[in-house]
Amino acid sequence: MKINNKKTFILIIVFGFIINLSANFGMPGLSLPNDIVSGYNYNLVSILKQNEIKQNSFYTAYSPWMYDTKYSVINYNFDKGFIGFRGLLSDGIEIRGEQPSDDPVGETQYYNFAFGGGKFFKKDKMTVGISADILFEKLYYETSWGFELSSIFKYKISEIINPYVGFENLGMMNNLSNQSTSLPTKYYLGNELKLKSIHLGTSMGMDNELEMFYRLDVHYLNKIGNLSVGYSSYESVFHYGIQVFIKNYSIGFGQFIYTDELKSPFMFSVAF
Repeated sequence: MKINNKKTFILIIVFGFIINLSANFGMPGLSLPNDIVSGYNYNLVSILKQNEIKQNSFYTAYSPWMYDTKYSVINYNFDKGFIGFRGLLSDGIEIRGEQPSDDPVGETQYYNFAFGGGKFFKKDKMTVGISADILFEKLYYETSWGFELSSIFKYKISEIINPYVGFENLGMMNNLSNQSTSLPTKYYLGNELKLKSIHLGTSMGMDNELEMFYRLDVHYLNKIGNLSVGYSSYESVFHYGIQVFIKNYSIGFGQFIYTDELKSPFMFSVAF
């Protein structure tokens, strides 16, 4: 009974920590940005964007996020397909007993990752993308597994107008202790307006709790590099990102400035 009470106490503390980290999202590793250029955009939109900017096969990003949390992304592209990994690790979570005290009795971690892949099917002006991930999370000594599916349909009306519609993170997790973690499912539509070197992205979406949101981003691309700025109303965050092209490499740096948080985490990326 004592162990169960301690476990329940720890789970309450850490779930509160995760909720604070990721606002009203579950599985926070699925909710964080995939790259510094797209910012808080949808995963498949982000991968399409990276493929369009520069034909790199390997892309990786790392961020010392916030609250002792580390976040990393790895994508490998091949023949219009890709495999990828997104992982989040939160260290230094204090363990306290049934009776609150000034000093913790120890520390634990929260960890989750998504591993999977997908493929884009292109014919004439139409692009269809689909991906799937195996999901895992661990809190203290409790673990949970699950899966998610994402898809996008994009149609090129002209060189300027490129609308798309899709969904992401549609799936489920089994129980972590006595409760399953909800996935940050989103349904969206948007458009990328291409004006020579300037690309303007706009989208609106809805989550599985019927909350509406919008996202805006602007990219300036030339042979030297790429500059992007954006805003997401769902996460209440501004972002900027810079990529520099050095031969076959792309070196990136970005920052995410939350209006509801004191910290503004950085992200670094390399592609080749």
